[in-house]
Amino acid sequence: MKAIIISILAILLINPFVNACGGGAVVYHAKFHMEDGTCHTGFFEVMGYESYSYLGEDNANEFCTNEGILQIVEDQVNQRADWVSNLDAPGTFTLFRKIYYKTVQSEAFPVDGMTLAIVTPDDKVSIRLEDIAATEFLGAEPSRRDFYTGGFLTGPKELIELLDEFPLVSQLYIDAEETIGVSYLMLNFNDWINQDEMERLKGLKVNKLGFPDLYSDDYIYMDELDTPHYDFDKQKAAYRHYDEQVQDIKNWFYDWNIVLVEVWEGC
Repeated sequence: MKAIIISILAILLINPFVNACGGGAVVYHAKFHMEDGTCHTGFFEVMGYESYSYLGEDNANEFCTNEGILQIVEDQVNQRADWVSNLDAPGTFTLFRKIYYKTVQSEAFPVDGMTLAIVTPDDKVSIRLEDIAATEFLGAEPSRRDFYTGGFLTGPKELIELLDEFPLVSQLYIDAEETIGVSYLMLNFNDWINQDEMERLKGLKVNKLGFPDLYSDDYIYMDELDTPHYDFDKQKAAYRHYDEQVQDIKNWFYDWNIVLVEVWEGC
């Protein structure tokens, strides 16, 4: 099992966040002044092949200005409008008041460990694009999370304390074939749980981690010309249900001091 994990991470860690699969990733720090007089300060990550997803040697690019921040947000909101995986309400994006970066050390991971990005539910702010009166650029840096971790983890403050206070005891890889599409790492911080118990706990939940088939006939409708189309609203509703189900499973594992991390296996 250790060999499987090492081989996956070795392939993906050639360059932490400039890769052929997802492009670059930058975390921007900004303040948003709203039309109602309130302000929200926080962070957001952009990932992809656009020029604002990369920084130069001085950790800057042409978008590191007040106007540039608004341009990025407008582009992200409009670009992601039809993404099934975008769970933000139409015309909105999520700002994080704080991002907690935690590095997990294990002999199964690279020398510098695996860095996770974690946010708490209370640190999420939904901002409507049309309500922004002005923007302030405060800073930018390459994303510190390892790209193969598949995104930010959402969890309680206790999760952050867990990663601060307890060493990793063991890990278990869940292959995409077991979940029909998504791979995970179970990171165990509970020294009362051995590998057999990890397998047992996995067996209780793995069948509920399956990615929904969003392109089945269930999501197709016919227009007046009898041309088939996918119903994006139904697809998003199905994805939202899936995302909520996975978060419930992650929360269940947190109670066992186990962290479930989605991992990307490559392009």
